[in-house]
Amino acid sequence: MDNLIKYNIKLRYDKDVDNIDNLTKLQSRLLLPRVKNDNYKEYIEPKLDIMKDLYKLKDVDKGGELLAKCITDKKRICLAFDYDCDGLNSGAVLTMGLIKLFGLKKDEDFIAIPNRRKDGNGFNPTLCKRIFEEDKKNKIDIIVTSDHGSSDNLVIPQFTAKNIQFILTDHHLIPKDNYPEYATVFINNQREDSEYNNGVSGCFIAFLLIVATYDKLYGVKDQNVFNYLLPYVALTTISDVMPLDRPINRAMLHYGMYEMNSGRHILWNTLKNKLGINTAVDSLEIGFKLAPLINTASRTGTEDIAYDLLVSEDPKEINILTNELLKMSKFRKVEQKRLSRLAMKQIDLKNYPHTITIALDSHYAVGGVISAQIGESYNRPTVCFIKDTKGNYTGSMRAVIPNIHLGEVLSNINQEDGSIFIKFGGHKEAAGCTIHPDKLDIFKKLFDKYVSEYPIPDDNYLYIDDFLEDVDINVSTIKELARLEPYGKQWEPPVFTSYLKVKYYNIYSNMCRFVFKTSRGRELEAIYFLNKNSTYNTTELDENIKNGNNVVVTYKMSINNFNNKTNIQLNIIDIVKKEH
Repeated sequence: MDNLIKYNIKLRYDKDVDNIDNLTKLQSRLLLPRVKNDNYKEYIEPKLDIMKDLYKLKDVDKGGELLAKCITDKKRICLAFDYDCDGLNSGAVLTMGLIKLFGLKKDEDFIAIPNRRKDGNGFNPTLCKRIFEEDKKNKIDIIVTSDHGSSDNLVIPQFTAKNIQFILTDHHLIPKDNYPEYATVFINNQREDSEYNNGVSGCFIAFLLIVATYDKLYGVKDQNVFNYLLPYVALTTISDVMPLDRPINRAMLHYGMYEMNSGRHILWNTLKNKLGINTAVDSLEIGFKLAPLINTASRTGTEDIAYDLLVSEDPKEINILTNELLKMSKFRKVEQKRLSRLAMKQIDLKNYPHTITIALDSHYAVGGVISAQIGESYNRPTVCFIKDTKGNYTGSMRAVIPNIHLGEVLSNINQEDGSIFIKFGGHKEAAGCTIHPDKLDIFKKLFDKYVSEYPIPDDNYLYIDDFLEDVDINVSTIKELARLEPYGKQWEPPVFTSYLKVKYYNIYSNMCRFVFKTSRGRELEAIYFLNKNSTYNTTELDENIKNGNNVVVTYKMSINNFNNKTNIQLNIIDIVKKEH
């Protein structure tokens, strides 16, 4: 291996590596930069111990006691949850927990009200009105929220004034000037006095409330009683981009996918079939197929359909609802392409060099997808606003750059000018907000200002996990990589560099298909999507890369199953001509 620095490539872990326990040298090299301690087994052989740190989650014991008493006293419960994939699965966890574990009947003992994106974030006036209407029909004794509510302190007294108790579960950042002190019980792993892992999904927190409730009523003697609920939490661990360098997330994902693939559940069996998942569901299938299908609901105003699907056990109903979401997904993709073209025309790097802010008028809520696409292309924090039914702008934000904290940025904007936001909240990497339409320009200015205060890393090297000889690009190596699955945020799929020879390639717009030839005559297929970070643009690629050239290829490796044939596919990150 030549010095890769001249190609702007560095090893992520550049020290010599000895084999760890029973791992291969390659596996050891991949593991070392990813782990946070020396207990390697908890990362590669995850064990799910639900009870271990349960009561480190502040006030989950109080929430469990209160919900258990409500169940025993036959109090009527209202579940109110957010509209995205995490929120809808949170609602499903609470629903199926109440049904499967406590024998409650939906609509009779409890009701479920999903929020709607078109109505705005959190406990907006429309969501509150729907709850009060239900209360008039049949008295509600307690509200249990999930995946939202931490920014709604001033709304809560409307409910408590009617003798409705309020268990608030969430995982979003808590506003310093609007702490939800009026909630009867406030469970959020972002609380300063909570010792629980601060990197789990909102669905995970709702799940823990169910566990605590069960523990208060019966005592947890066998955690397998919760197996039915695990796939929902696993799904949101991926959909909400939770960090996979946390053993608890790795364990939940591992056991949740196992249950999802067990064949015991008509819901997951049907979804696998409808989405063309012919093998076991893994983190990639969740990220690219399952989660987008559920998120389609909030982007097309069909949140109720997704929720009904997630809690259904009727094969016919599951089939109908899945078909409905697939149909809406097709419409959404067409609209997304149209809006993406309009969004590109609004990019203004001259006046706002550090950020991108876009405002669109659409019935489809595709702001998060467009923010991610444009942000990753231009390597800048991006927000895409969609005008809601009231004329306000609701924005989805993506940080893109690792060291930027969107939650802090929004708080800083609000402290400087408290008249901009109607609502805001979120995580470090992703956030959302609703602003008054006449405040768009000042928002752009302050968004760019506060993002610019974060130091931007000037290290432009492409970091890889290892250099592979072309003979090592094989199924055996891929099996080695599988030992460290699942991959995802903060446990990224391995990246390699190899020297290969181009046999031929074809360029289709910004996509290129390669066939390489190894030193032993094997052919390797590869696909490459050129982007703003590529060394060559389309024209330069054609000028520098010729059939028969030796090239330096940086890539991720996968198995491609097509027409009953299994091939290795390289997903190219960058390619340059090899120097002599």
